[in-house]
Amino acid sequence: MKSAVKFIAIEIIFLVTTYDLGHSLGSGGIANELSSTDAIGRLIVVNGSKHDPAVVYDNPASIGDLGKFTGSAGLMYETLSAERKASNGTTDKMETTKAIVPNFAVAQSFGEGKWGVGLAVISPYGLETEWSDTSSVRYVATKSVLNMYNITPAVSFRPSSKFAVGFGVDYFNTFDASLSKMVPVDAVNAGLCLANPLLCPGTSGAPDANSELSGEGDQWGYHTGILYNPSESHSFGVTYHSEVKTTIEGDVELKGLTGASTLVFGGTDFKTKAHIDLFYPQNVQLGYKYSQGDKWDLGFNLAWYDWSSNTQFEIVMPDATATQVALLGAPIPLKWRDVWSATVGGSYRFSDKWKLNAGAYYLPNVYPEETFTPAIPDMEKIGLSVGPSYTKGAWSIDGVYNPLFYKTTTINNTRGQDSTGLASADISGEYKAIVHILGVNVRLRY
Repeated sequence: MKSAVKFIAIEIIFLVTTYDLGHSLGSGGIANELSSTDAIGRLIVVNGSKHDPAVVYDNPASIGDLGKFTGSAGLMYETLSAERKASNGTTDKMETTKAIVPNFAVAQSFGEGKWGVGLAVISPYGLETEWSDTSSVRYVATKSVLNMYNITPAVSFRPSSKFAVGFGVDYFNTFDASLSKMVPVDAVNAGLCLANPLLCPGTSGAPDANSELSGEGDQWGYHTGILYNPSESHSFGVTYHSEVKTTIEGDVELKGLTGASTLVFGGTDFKTKAHIDLFYPQNVQLGYKYSQGDKWDLGFNLAWYDWSSNTQFEIVMPDATATQVALLGAPIPLKWRDVWSATVGGSYRFSDKWKLNAGAYYLPNVYPEETFTPAIPDMEKIGLSVGPSYTKGAWSIDGVYNPLFYKTTTINNTRGQDSTGLASADISGEYKAIVHILGVNVRLRY
């Protein structure tokens, strides 16, 4: 009965999906901080910018340095491919995810750069993955989605040429979060029958049922930034983003139950209200940049993310019976860990019209092997970025190509067996993945 009671416990690790894939910039895991094409091209956003209004999110202390009204809008096209190879040679390939992630920012400085105000709309966290309903990992994850956006107004103040501060408010709206997986009905019924033989008129050979946890939620946070410029060539930056605790409110739904499970859930289909708590982590980002006027710049950023705030996943279902809660809502430890990531990058201007951005970055894995899930194939990653920028008059067009290479990782855990009681539900194996990002932004300054 113990394994059957666990079978349907729905894991949180899915609960972070947006327009995007959640496997690129940031800290790893579900971070996906694609604030603009220029930002992911240069990769030194914490140190400020004199031309990209995305600093409203990246470091609001730099808003006043833009010098005039600046607006930017763009799209990132992302693809994620992943596969699992089991020890017996069986291969499961995840459906290649394709997504378009928009970004938008405007900023205006006043008083010769002493003051600045701005607004950005981005999607800093997210996930979308899909495994086949017949894959070996189907009892842990099939389709996982998190759609969210962040609207962030911000202000800056520069009391001197060497020092600036900024502050922004963040409105996080997680408007579509869902996790689906298949349910081995035979295993569920067998467990229920062991606990109560009177529930055993059912037959074996039942097809899998489907389970889905879905919901939405919103919450407020804030971020603040500091810039220190001891000279025109040197810039030091610090940005802090607060933790944002979002309560995802929605439903748990089961479809296609048969046999003994229909007696527990009142029929072949079941639906009940549910909510869970999700933490977008507080983080601190540090950076240094050296520049030679507008000709070229080079720098690095370090970032710390407090992912350990997500200690466990527990579904709260106020209208469900005690038996239904026992089957659906057993708390699951996550053991996510705090991590550091690093980037290095810069730009070189060939002429008044052409500039090239380039950089590289390292992202650690947030989830330990024992809590790894194919819903988020999170492994260590190395990313590269390169992209041109063309300016004519008040208009600029920025492009970027950003491949993200996952370290091939062998996973050994019992998550699938623990949740179903079935040896065939083993998700262990060798995992591979790669992300490709193409982006373009149009900027206007006047």
